[in-house]
Amino acid sequence: MSDVEMEDIPRKGLTVPNNISIPIPLKEQKADSGSIIDKVSEPERADVVSFLCRVNPTTPDGEKYKKYIPVFETGKPEVLLQLFISIEEVWRQNQVTTAANKYYTLKTALKGNALQIVETSIGNNNITNSCLEAAINDLKQEVFCHQALQIQRHYMRRDVKKPMSLTTRQFFNRFQTLNDYLPCFPNGNEDSSFSEMELREILSYALPKKWRDKFNELGFDAYAEDTTLAMLMEKAEAVERANPPVLAPKKPIKKKAHKTSKSTKSYKGKSQTTGQKKYYCVIHGHNNTHDSDHCKSLKHILEKEGVKTGNKNANDKKKYQEVNTLMGKMSSKGQKIATALVKKVLKSNPEEVNMMDEEVEINFTPLLNESQEDNEACKGKETKEALQEAHLGR
Repeated sequence: MSDVEMEDIPRKGLTVPNNISIPIPLKEQKADSGSIIDKVSEPERADVVSFLCRVNPTTPDGEKYKKYIPVFETGKPEVLLQLFISIEEVWRQNQVTTAANKYYTLKTALKGNALQIVETSIGNNNITNSCLEAAINDLKQEVFCHQALQIQRHYMRRDVKKPMSLTTRQFFNRFQTLNDYLPCFPNGNEDSSFSEMELREILSYALPKKWRDKFNELGFDAYAEDTTLAMLMEKAEAVERANPPVLAPKKPIKKKAHKTSKSTKSYKGKSQTTGQKKYYCVIHGHNNTHDSDHCKSLKHILEKEGVKTGNKNANDKKKYQEVNTLMGKMSSKGQKIATALVKKVLKSNPEEVNMMDEEVEINFTPLLNESQEDNEACKGKETKEALQEAHLGR
């Protein structure tokens, strides 16, 4: 089976389960209050403590520098390890050797729950180096997860891959930092870190497959005994320079065109202003979509009365225009009377309602809810005259 096929096969059971958190991932963990460098300009902040350290530990009266350390209460495992590394630097540069002085120096950099755990572990016992180490280990057990050392080694050996965001040198340096952290884990020791041969094996496999294929073409063996970690990094940087990472171009965001609803479309492409009614229909009144000439409901009524509205000849078109002109010139009272005529036809033929224009929402409620006064007027002489005038087009 080829290497390409092997790459596609999932390595079942080798990766860290999703429900287990990695103690210290490849991406650097920082304190919530910011990096130590930020504290140089703000040395008076309550969450930062400073120590005067000797440049030369053997000369007490020599030059000194300030060491700023963020005060730890609770946080991520890497932040706690960075605290202990900084405290050990203070002990080393100032030649602090007694357990009591180490304990009181450490207390100044702790607060809250972290300080309480250390004080409880020490108790009323005489402060010795073994008691101090036990108190520090109790604090680590509180911050780190269960079996943190085993999970971290498993993660570094199987799951770490070089990301595109880091250069080869940055990736190697960060991995070496993670390896240096391993002895500082709870119950860790000097044998907890990987050897140089193991590092070459892990880092070589963490590089992209194309790079490993290039090593084979060049005849470079990352697992040979005479190969060093520096040589592996040098070869990887050479391949990196020859094959710079190509970032995928961002896909342009397509803007969705807003669909115009049927009720907002103007008739025959004519533009219209919102709120302005440009047409008048004898059935639908003032509206934005059509006049009486283009009203399908009125067309159907007129066809029933004998006026053809399909493929109109000159006479039919003339008759239809005469009806529209006649109704358009009526007074408002006369238009109500003509509307009553249309209503009468619709009442006697309910199927007329289904013949309405799909683009026009017709509401006949005003026609059915006319006042009693208009209904009585429709029954009188004016109704008779309106009927006669409406049939002139015939």
